[in-house]
Amino acid sequence: MSVESLLDHIRQGAVHAVKVDGIIAVRQEDAQRLTPKEQLPEYRKHAHLKGMGIGINEAAKKYGVPSSTVRRWMERGYITRLGQEGRKVLLDEADIAYCAELYRQRGGRRWILDQDGRPYARRTVRWSRVSSE
Repeated sequence: MSVESLLDHIRQGAVHAVKVDGIIAVRQEDAQRLTPKEQLPEYRKHAHLKGMGIGINEAAKKYGVPSSTVRRWMERGYITRLGQEGRKVLLDEADIAYCAELYRQRGGRRWILDQDGRPYARRTVRWSRVSSE
C-alpha cells in the first residue's frame, strides 16, 4: 500500500494514527487489515505454488495439518478450490501452505484467519512509521 493511500485511510478514520515529533505512526494491525493477503510476507513466501493443485489428504500429510482442518479452511473460503480430478478435490497449494504456516505459528489454534483470509491481529499494539512531516 502506498503512503498516500494509507494517509487517505487515516483521514477517513479507517486507520488509527498518532503523530509524534513530526512522525506519523499507524498500528500495524490496522495497516495489515487493509493489505490483501496475497501481499502479506507470509503469503508471498508461498506464491510460487499458486495455481498448483493438491488434494485434501495429500495437503494434510505434506503440511502436517489435520484433513478436517484443511476441509474447514476450504469451506470458509480461505483456500481456493481449483477443481476436481475424479473424486479428488484439488486445492490451491499456495493457500494451503500459507494457512499451514500460520496454523503452526499460532500453535495449532483453530481461529487463525479473519473472514478475508488475513491473520487475526494479536492483542498487543505495535506501531509502524509511515512518514515524517
